[in-house]
Amino acid sequence: MDVVLFLIHNNCMLALKILNLGM
Repeated sequence: MDVVLFLIHNNCMLALKILNLGM
């Protein structure tokens, strides 16, 4: 598994969670 893609995926999921809480 590519570590870079894994980190990017985690950052995207975290950003979506923050946006959903901000709504």
